[in-house]
Amino acid sequence: MITKALEKGLIPWRKHWHPDPNRGGPTRLVSGSAYQGVDYLTLQLETTRRNSLGRWWGTSKQWGALGGAVRGTGVTVGEQVVFNVDQVDGENDKLDQLRPDPDYRTMRFPDYESAQKLIDATKAEIRFVDEDEAFYERPSHTGGDYIQAPPRRKFIDIRGYFETIFHELIHWSEIRRNWIGSCAAGELVAEIGSCFIANELNIPHSDYCKNHHKYVAQWIEEMKKDSSYISRHANEASKACEYILSLRK
Repeated sequence: MITKALEKGLIPWRKHWHPDPNRGGPTRLVSGSAYQGVDYLTLQLETTRRNSLGRWWGTSKQWGALGGAVRGTGVTVGEQVVFNVDQVDGENDKLDQLRPDPDYRTMRFPDYESAQKLIDATKAEIRFVDEDEAFYERPSHTGGDYIQAPPRRKFIDIRGYFETIFHELIHWSEIRRNWIGSCAAGELVAEIGSCFIANELNIPHSDYCKNHHKYVAQWIEEMKKDSSYISRHANEASKACEYILSLRK
């Protein structure tokens, strides 16, 4: 399913941002925690395929505890079959509080301050150079272990700036987590991981897809050879995201 989505040009780890708190990345009904790894990708693709609006997913039993009744086909993630809030019938205050408002009008802007605070908390060395390229320089006997990126003013919008820094921070985390992989695999982890960080901070994804377009053919080829390829690297992206977010503490 994920391979076919990439072949059609759909990037399953990206989502449209919306100020309605009941829209967003797939989230567990009971715990309120975001799905991670390949479970996130699976549910995000289903949300797109079904043209669903809601972020909340739960089992039939969980929705039943709130007075709802599910309809249609659920999605298997892990060992559970879950249903989106859009598939739940019933009327009461508890359910109404979880439904997305299709006519949501309240103006609210993303909180980019939280993104900058996270970057500062990592204490990663970031060198801003008036060029167009961003990269992480790995440690060597002559130096390294720093991120180089264009200054913020070089970006068309602020979303691209933060997503670029998040992407390079995922690479920066590799040696700190003792992760070793190919260049293409590292780009896949960083591409997904940067989106996972944005999801956690509730800020929009950019339209910048340079890394995606550069490596997508190789990712598809690897997925066709190894059915666990996307699962392993999506889970690795979640670990990298968790590591970077943990530095806020």
